[in-house]
Amino acid sequence: MARKFKSVLFQISAHEASWIGSLMPLAALVGGFVGGTLLEALGRKTTIICTAVPLLVAGLLVTFAQDVYTIYAGRGITGFCIGILSLAAPVYLAEAIHPEVRGTLGLVPTSLGNVGIMMCYILGFWLDWSHLSLAGAVLPLPFLILMCMIPETPRFENCQKCLIFTVKIPGVQTS
Repeated sequence: MARKFKSVLFQISAHEASWIGSLMPLAALVGGFVGGTLLEALGRKTTIICTAVPLLVAGLLVTFAQDVYTIYAGRGITGFCIGILSLAAPVYLAEAIHPEVRGTLGLVPTSLGNVGIMMCYILGFWLDWSHLSLAGAVLPLPFLILMCMIPETPRFENCQKCLIFTVKIPGVQTS
């Protein structure tokens, strides 16, 4: 007999719980592949900013879920965005930070990710899963506001200017 996990509104079987746990890293794998294309098309900063609203929506989906499929959707969207951020944040930092402090500050995304996991374990001791998800849903808001205040990386800006410059040169054929 399958073990049932108690939920406020509905039951989740062990099989469904395993999918809830697995969907996020599976979707992160896909997000990592898509993230590379987005980095080149939109830029580092814009790519990072574009993950904030889907992360908020995903957290709210899980928070107010009425069935397991809504939780699956929220976890999938979260994983997809985490995959993009796992690629975009280190690229942004590598291009934006002075080489002398790049190694030290390059640890920031990994360290903050570990702190976030630890906070989930700590808050999970006191909060129901839906309240924990709500706490996670509000995190993208300050992230979005702060990302809007910082500039795009100089490397991406220079690449965009070079592309515009080469297109505007009369008689020069671009490929």
